[in-house]
Amino acid sequence: MDGFLGIGFGEIVVILILALVFLGPEKSIEFARTLSKLMNNLKKASATIKGQLEKEVDEQKASLKDMISETKTPLKDMISETKAELQSQARDVSQTGKEFIQEVDGHSREIANHTNQLAGDIKTQGKTLIKAIEEPFSENNLRSEKDV
Repeated sequence: MDGFLGIGFGEIVVILILALVFLGPEKSIEFARTLSKLMNNLKKASATIKGQLEKEVDEQKASLKDMISETKTPLKDMISETKAELQSQARDVSQTGKEFIQEVDGHSREIANHTNQLAGDIKTQGKTLIKAIEEPFSENNLRSEKDV
């Protein structure tokens, strides 16, 4: 596993041995302390930056959640209002349709009644006409004509 800055433990040991050889024992210890302080400072800075980034990300998440919530409520309200309006319009259309059907049904009954009445009138007039046509040819009329 990589250690600091992608340098493994074995590589760090080699660097420390080379520093001991080139710098000598006194300077090597001072160099190790300085390097240790530098690494600690880098770790602290890294942790601080990481913490700040996480805090910023969390704030952005919270802000987005708030924006979504703020947008969500009006959208839900709009959807509810639209749904209610559509249901109202559907009821109106349904009522208008029922009224239209009742009106057409009433007219159909009127037409049927008039048709039946006309059929009855035509039947009566037809019978009267047939009688008028048949009467001159009836047996009584034919006999009376023979007698004359």
